[in-house]
Amino acid sequence: MTFPNIQRKTRRAPTSMIQSARRVAAAMLAIAIAAGSAGSALGQAASAEERAEVFKLVRERDTLHRELQRLDRQAADAIKRGEEPIDLHARQVNTEDRLDLVTLRLEILATRYELPIPALPGEQPVRIDPERVKDDDAAAQRSLARGRSRAMAQMRSDADQFLMSLEFGEFLELDD
Repeated sequence: MTFPNIQRKTRRAPTSMIQSARRVAAAMLAIAIAAGSAGSALGQAASAEERAEVFKLVRERDTLHRELQRLDRQAADAIKRGEEPIDLHARQVNTEDRLDLVTLRLEILATRYELPIPALPGEQPVRIDPERVKDDDAAAQRSLARGRSRAMAQMRSDADQFLMSLEFGEFLELDD
């Protein structure tokens, strides 16, 4: 029995509806750039209506993000109890689709009007320390080397046991 993946380690592939929305948005953006008209030029000043729309989308994105986190926690708890959270998984997929569409719309408006998009609640900017990356990489390489040597030793042992289990006498007997 397999359980739905409730971990949000990686984003799942967008559905065809989201892919279609992205294609339409990219086409509209290309048309706006090609047209070069004042009403559709990138970097134009945002009116109060557009800023209000961006603010509304940011609030909606944050709400959907919190809802998705809540559903993730509920699904994890259900799995711990031994239940199959199929209905929760369906709600997670639906909420993630809505979140993707709102984020796409928000990114389009922010790009068009050169407005900043605030980070999601609870997310901190990632700071990468080059020295730590080198240390982590070296540690990962050492770990991989140890695992590789253990796997090769186990494979040799398994191959030796297999070869010892063969009866070569049956192969060498000559029929007279």
